[in-house]
Amino acid sequence: MATIVLYPCPAMGHLISMVELGKLITKHYPSFSIVVLTLIPSFNTGTTADYVRHISATFPTITFHHLPDIPIDPLQFPSMEAIIFELIRLSNPNVDRALQSISLSSNITAFVIDPFCMPVIPVAANFNLPVYYFFASGACCLAQFLYMPTLDKTTTESFKDMHTLIHSPGLPPIPSSDMIGPLLDRTTIHYSAFVATCDLFPKSAGIIINTFESLEPKAIKAINEGVCVPDGPTPPIYCVGPLVASGGDGLDECLNWLDLQPSGSLFPKSAGIIINTFDSLETKAITAINNGVCVPDRPTPPIYCVGPLVASAGDGSHECFGWLDLQPSGSVVYLCFGSLGVFSSEQLKEIAKGLEMSGVRFLWVVRSPPSDRVEDRFLPLPEPDLDLLLPEGFLERTKDRGLVVKKWAPQVAILNHKSVGGFVTHCGWNSILEAVCAGVPMVAWPLYAEQRFNRVVLRDEMKLALPMDESEGGLVTAMEVEKRVRELMEGEEGIVIREVAKTRKEQAAIAMSDGGSSRVALSKLVASW
Repeated sequence: MATIVLYPCPAMGHLISMVELGKLITKHYPSFSIVVLTLIPSFNTGTTADYVRHISATFPTITFHHLPDIPIDPLQFPSMEAIIFELIRLSNPNVDRALQSISLSSNITAFVIDPFCMPVIPVAANFNLPVYYFFASGACCLAQFLYMPTLDKTTTESFKDMHTLIHSPGLPPIPSSDMIGPLLDRTTIHYSAFVATCDLFPKSAGIIINTFESLEPKAIKAINEGVCVPDGPTPPIYCVGPLVASGGDGLDECLNWLDLQPSGSLFPKSAGIIINTFDSLETKAITAINNGVCVPDRPTPPIYCVGPLVASAGDGSHECFGWLDLQPSGSVVYLCFGSLGVFSSEQLKEIAKGLEMSGVRFLWVVRSPPSDRVEDRFLPLPEPDLDLLLPEGFLERTKDRGLVVKKWAPQVAILNHKSVGGFVTHCGWNSILEAVCAGVPMVAWPLYAEQRFNRVVLRDEMKLALPMDESEGGLVTAMEVEKRVRELMEGEEGIVIREVAKTRKEQAAIAMSDGGSSRVALSKLVASW
């Protein structure tokens, strides 16, 4: 069987979107198997272990090959990016052994890597494997990366010190202070590593992007025309998105598994089938099954209608859905800031005050503030103490129109709930695409990595978000939170971007449908293998 090996970096958002690529490939091209090389480091990059177990149990055509953990002291590095580059570099011997092992039973036809995994390229060369990059952010961000070696050669100052607009092909003017986080200071280790990675993009067999053509047409056109790499060839790009994880209800996983089984091969051979329904609800279907007419060529096993079985609060159904079901359509603003986004205690109180002053219904995911202790910087955070972190009496005063959730919430399902009409986001690309697919307008509040860059693109190019503006010291005031939330949910600008969001949702569905641009791109990608 032909095998595609995927090698994501260990950050949660990067892993999920690359696994979604694997699911897309096996859904439409089941002759391929997928092997994902995974690193689960001892420091906090998001809770990847539970996600890996879930995918392993529900997608038999996707196999995870766990690479040995590399002991590494994160406190010896200046940033998470520097840690990941070093972790990937040290893992090269383990990747070599993994590829040897996979090659014994499979024909590896392509090696798809995260840009962070650039140090593994010499290992791939030893196996004569074509290397494709999977770019987990958008085409605008890729255009900036491709043009980065040119900017590096033609400037001498760090972006953080320029105080000017950066002009790059296919992009709106980007304030230098909003450039991609690891590239702001050219004196750092991670700046050099990222520029080296950018320099290698054109040498790949192709770049797969989690986007779709109608979402970022100018950037995609600039890349395809070669103007982002003025001094060399540009590899082919494949816009196969939006790749968004399912809402977590298990339906997609169940149908995927059933699609892989021979037609009609399993149910009639069982000792019985237990159904979550009741007789008077589906009388005709139950009669047909019991009469054997649904399986005309063999016996039908007994069926047992034992429903309705409905989860109660705390019985597997997240608490927020019972609350959301009671809210008017489109009335709730959802605030969540990714798998690693955290705020200071002072900032949490400002958010709370702003939400209270706005009068808007809200669902807010709150995490504990980062520890002041350097040695705790990369450890998982404890559960937040809401009474301590939020203003006194806030929860009581807002209980009729707000819900605060600790640590995590099922974001895709929330964004697709009828009551949700706005999203305050950290501008991570996965979250942006999830909002696009749900047709939900945004307020852009970036925190790290390329998120400030994404805010500019969302506001100026895509017209999908209002910006959340920081004060001089970086704090977002309660008045700013109130202003932006009310503007999004009740103001004229909110109405405009809401209409844009609806259009983008329709375009995303078309791109992923039969004959859509992303399906065509996928077929071209597979043909290259």
